[in-house]
Amino acid sequence: MLKKASLIFTMIALSTATALAQDPAYTTAEFRSEFAAAHFEPNSTKLTPQSSAALDSVAVILKRNPEQHRYEVHGHTCPDAGTQDASARSSVQRVEAMVKYLRSNGVPTANITTVINPPSGITAAGCTRDRRVEIMLVETRQVEVKPEPVAIPEPTEAFETEPVLMPTVPPPASVPKFADTAAAQGKQAVAIYMAGDEPKGAQGVHKIMGGELARVISGSESYLAVDRTEIILEQLAKEHTYQRSGAVDDDQIKALGQQLGVQYLCISDINPVGKRYYLDTRLVDVVTAEIMRSVTETSALKDAEDMSRIARSIALELIEPEATRNARLLKKKIFRYTAIGLDILGAGAIAYGIIENNNVVKYKEEAAKEPESWRAAERRNIAYIAGGVILAGGITIHILF
Repeated sequence: MLKKASLIFTMIALSTATALAQDPAYTTAEFRSEFAAAHFEPNSTKLTPQSSAALDSVAVILKRNPEQHRYEVHGHTCPDAGTQDASARSSVQRVEAMVKYLRSNGVPTANITTVINPPSGITAAGCTRDRRVEIMLVETRQVEVKPEPVAIPEPTEAFETEPVLMPTVPPPASVPKFADTAAAQGKQAVAIYMAGDEPKGAQGVHKIMGGELARVISGSESYLAVDRTEIILEQLAKEHTYQRSGAVDDDQIKALGQQLGVQYLCISDINPVGKRYYLDTRLVDVVTAEIMRSVTETSALKDAEDMSRIARSIALELIEPEATRNARLLKKKIFRYTAIGLDILGAGAIAYGIIENNNVVKYKEEAAKEPESWRAAERRNIAYIAGGVILAGGITIHILF
């Protein structure tokens, strides 16, 4: 009788555990990921020029779908007791300055929460995060509540054997919110990855170019992009074969695409060549690891404006349709050859003016040829004026186009 009761109890426990595994409970949970970061001048609430330029690009993304996203602006304090109060005040002021800057760029601040983090425990000598303010993306996802493990006793009379723990079903993988946002807009998601080491002579180029590439690509009809450089670096750093060279193999591309929930990776690598920099940017399909389009440029990257300009040029070449690209290149070629033609024509007119000027001097030496001298002077002046105007037109086309 006792054995029969033991068997019935075991069957009930097994059926209960199976029901829990097949019908798990779900709840909502918040997940935070760093979206952007900014630095301030020492002992100041003024943003560094690189951070200001990067935030201008980030603001464009923050203004999209404000009802679907929440953001937190995080400040930090220094752990040293002697400067704790001052550090806390500075952190509050910098966080307020960040929110004010975003508001001035048209970002709705209703969904932005400010957070002042306590000291992280590091020494005052190593306290560097107190001048850093991050914008964190807060995503709400549905996650599984794992059921409590059920102990299943062996069907013996004493019920004293070691309990057996029933396995639980792992939680389902959640789709990143960014992919959902892109799909809702009828676009394909693109993750920006600024690969390789940032050149020492072009500090801030990764942040500025990453933000500008994301802004311009997101402005197209087909793509929605976001800078995921830091997240990609963290993932690649876990691999023993990874080196900070910018190289990403096909398997890594496919794995990153699945983890980030994107259809494409935009990989940009910057290398110094003499006094300039060679930029190689590729748009890669994460399913096939095929390079859909590749753009190369050279630039001095002398300031934030130059970095932004070259990023816009690269982004447009990456995303524009083939017909549009061919039309733009044809137009550019027409302007270039027109400018060269005007240069030659203008230079020729000025050279003719120089010849006529020599005639003016020669005719003036002979009194009988005074009329010829006047006519030569008129031709000289006309040649100089016409040549200057034509040459200026050619130079203008060179600059503008």
